Amino acid sequence: MRLTATGRLIFILIGMILFVGSGLIAYSFFKSKTAKIPSTFEECEQTPGSILSASYPAVCMTKTGQRFVQPLSEEEKKFLNPPEEPTSSPYIPSGWLTYRDTEYGISFSYPSDWQLDPENHNIFSQGEIINLQILGETSVALSVAKPVPTDLSLEDWIDSEFIQPQLDVLTRDAKLTYNSTLGNQNAVQVQICQQGDCNSFRFAKIGNQIYGIEFFTEKATKPLYMSQIDQIISSYNINSSVKAGPITSDKCLIGGCNGEICQNASDEPIASICLYLEEFECYKNAECTVQAEGNCGWTQSEELLFCLNSKKSTTY
Repeated sequence: MRLTATGRLIFILIGMILFVGSGLIAYSFFKSKTAKIPSTFEECEQTPGSILSASYPAVCMTKTGQRFVQPLSEEEKKFLNPPEEPTSSPYIPSGWLTYRDTEYGISFSYPSDWQLDPENHNIFSQGEIINLQILGETSVALSVAKPVPTDLSLEDWIDSEFIQPQLDVLTRDAKLTYNSTLGNQNAVQVQICQQGDCNSFRFAKIGNQIYGIEFFTEKATKPLYMSQIDQIISSYNINSSVKAGPITSDKCLIGGCNGEICQNASDEPIASICLYLEEFECYKNAECTVQAEGNCGWTQSEELLFCLNSKKSTTY
């Protein structure tokens, strides 16, 4: 049977389709056999079909089941290491600052990239001494309560004065953990959940005073910042026995064109650009002294922080 011109054209097209299809199948098969097998986290990221987890550090898994963990720098690894058990001389990482409150005798250390906020946010009924957060990270915060005098035991105070007044707004029962610490003091941790948000509190009783803190971090940031929060808590000190060194010429030196620099007297002078800012006036009544980490610095008192915040609001 002779094919018409149309029939021949259809036959040719079918043949071309079969030829191209066979070629694509063969190419895909060959490519799958010769594709480079990833050996690092970065190569796994570039491999088609790989899945990245939202954990920290991230985990990359190929479609064949290979797993690679995101490599971290030594500095990043420090965030994942749990702090040492609290002692009378808590471990303070290099570069951390020290906050001291002279009215209540409370001090603690904190990372230099955390911001101090002296405003009262009514987290505690008696108010806060100071609040901390990371700039740009509204999901990470820690607040230090003003101490409360009481004749009740710690457990009775937590139940009657802290949990009971909140029962009508709690979305589930408060969770209590009794083997916690606040600095080197035994403490009780209380987890309170309201409308889906859960915050953790720690309370310790010393003499007839209840001392407390509150901290919060979302799940997405928890692995990264909880180690820092634990270290802040471990450095919490009441009536600190480690006193800052006196302001002496052989230890600390105030420098800069406007007296805004506090540095070790033994170090090379820090250069100042001699640009006047209104906030520099705050340092005239501030304390330049040896901080807990061993270097000179401005003591971050409530008065200094309030002054800096008020001056910055008019300067910028």
